[in-house]
Amino acid sequence: PMAVEMLSTSFYNLGSILTDIGAFKEAELAYERSLDFLKRIGGEENYAADVGGTLYHLGFLAQERGDNELARNRYEKALRIFETIKSEAEVHTVMCANILNNLGVIEARSGELERAEEFFKQASGRYVEVDSLESLFYAATTLGSLGMIRRELGKIDDARDAYSDALEIAQKLLDKSGDDELYRAVAMRLISEIEEMKSAL
Repeated sequence: PMAVEMLSTSFYNLGSILTDIGAFKEAELAYERSLDFLKRIGGEENYAADVGGTLYHLGFLAQERGDNELARNRYEKALRIFETIKSEAEVHTVMCANILNNLGVIEARSGELERAEEFFKQASGRYVEVDSLESLFYAATTLGSLGMIRRELGKIDDARDAYSDALEIAQKLLDKSGDDELYRAVAMRLISEIEEMKSAL
């Protein structure tokens, strides 16, 4: 099992590298190989978080090539795994938030705005559980998406609430960014864009 676990890890790492350089087709094959090795040594029963993480990456890659049905299927399986193991690790909380956010994007592009609204709402709640600059950024942008979806649905007061929450978090991101020039610039731009969207309601 140890050797098989190492092979699974190697293919997972290869998938990450290939994704980073934009070789998505090859990355998908590497992640699938990693998943195959995990299944040989007990899969979800013994390596639930690893299986969930691999399915998350496979979902992202399917989404990138436009296969929304396969992406949705992989994301939902990954989400079920993380919710079953009840992990409190920040990396898993962020991964769950990413999955919910990506499901929201898929539903929004499919015209399923009510479902998109629910996914964005859940995702933003997960992001704020993690106190990092990256999570604050994602929370603010997801709340911005939630505001746009609610505006499309004609829920103007709810949209205003989402934009107000997004502004509050973007301000918190600005306050916490300190000497990090990238996040300072991003936070200032977010504040400007969200204020504009809110005033247009």
